[in-house]
Amino acid sequence: SLSLSPFIQIDGVAQPFQWSTYAAVGARVDAVASALAASGLATRGARVGVFGANCPAWMVAMQACNRQALACVPLYDSLGEGAIEFILRHSGAVAVFVAADKAAALAAALAAGGLGGGSGVKTVVHWGPTPPAAVSALTAAGVDAVSLDDWEARGAAAPAPPAPPAPADLCTIMYTSG
Repeated sequence: SLSLSPFIQIDGVAQPFQWSTYAAVGARVDAVASALAASGLATRGARVGVFGANCPAWMVAMQACNRQALACVPLYDSLGEGAIEFILRHSGAVAVFVAADKAAALAAALAAGGLGGGSGVKTVVHWGPTPPAAVSALTAAGVDAVSLDDWEARGAAAPAPPAPPAPADLCTIMYTSG
């Protein structure tokens, strides 16, 4: 028989496992995707980074990209120093979703590469208990830093229709060490 752990690690914190329905996750995806559409940054085919461990927020961000025909660009700091800066520059990402524990590293990469504001990434959506210093560093790097909860509220207040991808559209741009 299959035994499920009653706890799950999210952003380095053990939390009780909670089931989600398709309807609840779908509503979150719709709201995040609507906020992307309303931002004006994420037009069809735009690249959107996602930086953090796999977790529910990571999947919501990826599915929001899929809903709006945006290319999801997973970011990995395990590829060595400078990898985040390289991936952001090479992919041309215009927005990034980031876990709280990765926000400071993202801010450093944006600042080091001059990739914030008019030079690339314009918006960073952070999830989890993001340290205020990391949020300040993101803002100092020239991006609009907003919590995922606030981002979802923006999207829920201004629903946008989906922009289904075409068969030839990119889904994911994956950078690997191999």
